[in-house]
Amino acid sequence: MTASAEPVPEETIGITPASATVDDNGEIVVTGARRPIWASTPTARRLNPLYPSRALERGREGEARLSCTVQERGALDCVRIEETPGGFGTAALRVARTFRHSPTLADGRDATGTPVNLRVVSRLEDEDRRGRG
Repeated sequence: MTASAEPVPEETIGITPASATVDDNGEIVVTGARRPIWASTPTARRLNPLYPSRALERGREGEARLSCTVQERGALDCVRIEETPGGFGTAALRVARTFRHSPTLADGRDATGTPVNLRVVSRLEDEDRRGRG
């Protein structure tokens, strides 16, 4: 059996991302990743006490990822999907409770039931890092 010298047929298929729309000319317009619209966010002063105390005592940093759903009145219902050991997941859940999502999305639809992912990163100040070295 001899190999054919003919090129293999190929077709390009365009897939539109969820954040894209098609304008009047048929052009795809990508608006970028959707971001949550916060009605209220905590201040750094309110977040500081939420750093896991045992991790702080040991000079450890970490992070956690949460999968959340916007509830009525903008509260978030979250579950841990990934975390650094040492209490960072529990701390991230406490942080999520301090945020309130806007009642509506950017397009005016009701935000209730909308998924929101949060990544909570806990980092020590430089002087805290040096003091524990």
